[in-house]
Amino acid sequence: LLRTSSSIRAVDRQRRTHILEIILILKKLSLERRLQKNYDIERANEARQEKTMLFIEKKAPAKGSPSASLITITEDEWNDIRTTPAIFERVKQWIPSYIL
Repeated sequence: LLRTSSSIRAVDRQRRTHILEIILILKKLSLERRLQKNYDIERANEARQEKTMLFIEKKAPAKGSPSASLITITEDEWNDIRTTPAIFERVKQWIPSYIL
């Protein structure tokens, strides 16, 4: 879903979210909270991409920072969202339009 760049694939890149302690914390978040966080991450990534575009157009002094990774939503959780109206109603505002 996210565009990758050489900086994201770089071997020496310091990971920010794929650290065991953080992974364990993220897995304990509710489905709704993980979707909310992903929504916020996507908006921030869009702002970074916009900043990079403006830099390329010479309208900004610096590129945007690398994109952040989204929190995993399992296929089973997506199936629950699609098939359970109560869950869908609770989380629909956090689901990106390209998934709806």
